[in-house]
Order: sequence, then structure tokens, then C-alpha cells
Amino acid sequence: MAFSGSLRSFAESLAPDHYEISRAKQAIDDISRAIQTHFRRTSTVDRITPFGSLPKKTSLKGMMDVDMIVYINGQYPPFSEVVSQLSSIVRDNFGITPRKDQFGVHFEYKNVKVDLLAARNFLPPSGYRSEEIQHANALKHVKSLPSSQREVYSTSLSGASVLFEQSKDSFSHSLSRLAKYWSRKTGISNVRSLSSVMEYLGAWAAKQWNRQQDMVKGFRHLLEMIISLDSMNVYWTEFYNEYDIPNCIRSKRPLLLDPCNPYNNFMKLWNNEQYFRQMRSYARKTLERIDGEERSYYRGKYVDWERILSC
Repeated sequence: MAFSGSLRSFAESLAPDHYEISRAKQAIDDISRAIQTHFRRTSTVDRITPFGSLPKKTSLKGMMDVDMIVYINGQYPPFSEVVSQLSSIVRDNFGITPRKDQFGVHFEYKNVKVDLLAARNFLPPSGYRSEEIQHANALKHVKSLPSSQREVYSTSLSGASVLFEQSKDSFSHSLSRLAKYWSRKTGISNVRSLSSVMEYLGAWAAKQWNRQQDMVKGFRHLLEMIISLDSMNVYWTEFYNEYDIPNCIRSKRPLLLDPCNPYNNFMKLWNNEQYFRQMRSYARKTLERIDGEERSYYRGKYVDWERILSC
């Protein structure tokens, strides 16, 4: 097996098994049913949509979680009352007291971590309905708002992230999964949106090396981006145009823009130089190990990728 092929096989082995996926889907069904039962006599809830790493196909084995968006009709954020109702639903149906914030509730159900988020529904009540239309209408509304009011609509734009990842191939998904696995091996866990950062860095690196489908070159590219964090400049144009990105955000470095939200720079809270130094150091160390292993590699040799990727 070629050296790059062995890394791709390792990345594919990181995917959750059928049992984990079934357990997560069962959690989605149970929670959706409880919410729909609670709101069945009202028109408050338009739909409940899974998003996050499960439908994106970027979940890690043994670390399955579930993200769900509850789209609310006729109300604008903040959804304080709806969030309180969601908290009561979880408590009354599952005996769990969830943690609440302005976007939703967060809890663990049958060993599955769940983020249950409220969002404004921007779909018409009838006619053609899709996440593309939800996103386009939501973005149009958000553009009309002052910058101080845009963040509360982030969940209304988030559903399109599934479409973004579903447009990618298995090479991209494997590289994103590999990036998330590596980031966990660094031991850095208290950085906000770390999983999303790694997922999208993986997608960006895969975009550069998709033609060759070379996992080692793609992963090297990702590590080199981390080493050069200060100059990172990554944005997408699948769900918005470049002119939709405000200049005050477009000029920021590091920049890793949410592919569905031109106002959300994932790196804006990475303002701790200690994290930067650690990530750079770990990335350099991993690159050195990969280079050393590749120089001594011969066909059919077993490559201990777990050791190479451990920091």
C-alpha cells in the first residue's frame, strides 16, 4: 500500500461504526418526537433538522454527537421562551436538566451529546422549500441588520453547512476527520469551535489536493496552514459572494470564515497566543514525523499513524 494510501485508510477507519450512527439517529428520533408532541397543537415549530458532523459525514468514532435545529415560525431571536420550553421538554421526557444559553439547550442523552438549537424559520409555508431557500432568505434578512444584531441569527444560517459538506467527496470528509482527530491528540480542548475549525481546514486542504487525492499532501498542506496561522486567509463563495463579506472581517488575520455565514470568522476568539504557539509546535512535530516515516517507508510496511499523529 502506498504511503498516502495508508494514511487515507487510517482516516477512513476513524469514521463511526453502524452502531454509533444508529444510536445517534435514534436520539434524533426520540428528541424530535418529544418536541413535536409538545408543540402539536401550535404552529410554533416548522421543522426539526439535524446538522453537524453526523449528516456532514465528518464524525469521529467514539465521539459521536448530535446537533439539531428547531426552526421557529413567526418569532425573532432571542428565543428565550422557546429555549425554556425546550429545556422543559428534555427534563420532562428524559429526566435530564440541560444547560441553557441564548441559542438553545445542551445535554447528554443515552451517551450521545446533544446541542438543540432554536432558529428563525425563513421558509414560506407552502410551495418549494429547501435549505438553500432558508439560507438565502435568512442571509437577506441578516444583511439588513446592524452588525451588533447579526450573531443571534447564526443558527438560521447554519443548516446550509450540511449542504456545504454534502457537496464534498469522501476524500474531503476523510481529511476533515483526520484533522479533527489530530486536534484532539494535541490535548487542546478548551478552544471555542475547534472542531469546526479543523473540519473546514480539512475541507480547504482537500480542495487544493482533490485532483490528486493524495491524503499525505493534503494533510501536510493543512499542517502548514496551522504553522502559518497569523496569515491564514480562508473564505468560501458557495453560499455568499465575496462582496457580502464586510471589509472589517475580510481584512482580519487569521481568517477562517464560516462557509454559510460571511459574518462569522471562526478564528476571532483564537486570541490566546499560547494556543497559537502550541498548535504551531504540534504541527511542526507532526510534519517532522511524517517526513521521517516517509523517507524510511517501503511498500507494504505498517505505518503507526496513531503514534505519528500523537503530540
